[in-house]
Amino acid sequence: LFVIVKMKATVVIQDLDALLRCLDFIRDEQTYIKNKLAALVESNDRVVVEQIRDFEDMQQQILNREVAIKLIRTDVVALSRQLKNVAASFEVEDKSILDQLKQYKLQTTYLENEFNSWKHLVDPKLEVVE
Repeated sequence: LFVIVKMKATVVIQDLDALLRCLDFIRDEQTYIKNKLAALVESNDRVVVEQIRDFEDMQQQILNREVAIKLIRTDVVALSRQLKNVAASFEVEDKSILDQLKQYKLQTTYLENEFNSWKHLVDPKLEVVE
């Protein structure tokens, strides 16, 4: 059984825009955490070796996530631009485009869940900075 899935281009574009907002939110939250981390290091003359290792690990995880965000964001923006060039009423039947959308949703959801779990773990380490 072969089912043809159709979606209006405007709906796909809205989905892509939602993914971009999610990626931007994660990026902004990471910037906040990096600033908080820097303030913690600068304000404390007695940062111990264990804290330095934790901070280095946090920084590396942030950098890794930034690379992932940049890669996904680039692909999502490219697909969005491609679809914005077609009429708003156009229905997307191209399975590869719908598969790409599904892939980007999965990647973004994974990144969002991973970030939220990580943030929950590191927040207590950063509470001393206000």
